Amino acid sequence: MIYRHNLDPAILRFGNVEIRWYGLIYILGFVLSYLFLRHCQQKKILKISDDDLLDLFFYCFFGLTIGARLFYALFYNFSYYWTFPHKIFFVWEGGFSFHGALVGVILGGFLFCRQRKKDFFSLADLMVIPVSGVLGIGRIGNFINGELWGRATNGDWGVIFPQAFDEVARHPSQLYEFLKNEIIFVILLSIFLKSKKRKKGFLFALFLILYGSFRFLVEFVREPEIYLGPLTMGQALCIPMILGGFFVLGFRKSKR
Repeated sequence: MIYRHNLDPAILRFGNVEIRWYGLIYILGFVLSYLFLRHCQQKKILKISDDDLLDLFFYCFFGLTIGARLFYALFYNFSYYWTFPHKIFFVWEGGFSFHGALVGVILGGFLFCRQRKKDFFSLADLMVIPVSGVLGIGRIGNFINGELWGRATNGDWGVIFPQAFDEVARHPSQLYEFLKNEIIFVILLSIFLKSKKRKKGFLFALFLILYGSFRFLVEFVREPEIYLGPLTMGQALCIPMILGGFFVLGFRKSKR
């Protein structure tokens, strides 16, 4: 079935001001993540005060924003931002990298744990559960916006994105990414609920390995922005992510 994308990215409009589905989805994602960690706090799974929990989200939010923006500038549009470096701060113009956001959140969480003397891997194991689900919901926002579409397809399944200006049916790679993220979410949540004797850092490492591997595969049907040799930039950035996951597994085993 070929579908012509005609979804309106805005929920409401007030003059020149828009309230978009994409923004609402990410706000919902932060709320759900907070509620999950709050639940873990109340069940004594996460030993942290109310103030520290809010501070954690403050650290992660700024780490996410800064990391996502810097990675996009460095790896996806370096020449433009080298010419106009002040444009890096124009976040309302768009341009964010997931891998940069991940690095920013990890660093933000690590700094928080160092300052508050918390165990980083215990916290990371909990955070990756809601984060994996939220990332999937975010891809629905990308689909509604009609952005980050897939490569052209000759099959019976595809979407024509008007923003592509070519009237070609394409893979709805945003929906594929939604599916992969929710699969990761179910896997992590199932292990969290059923396995009580797992090593610290296992869920964090598993998230890195699964997300990096699945994203590497989805890149084959996603319209590439930049190639780095035979790989897309997304695939190239997934490799250190996967290796990082295996490194964490080995590191935690050596610290047994």
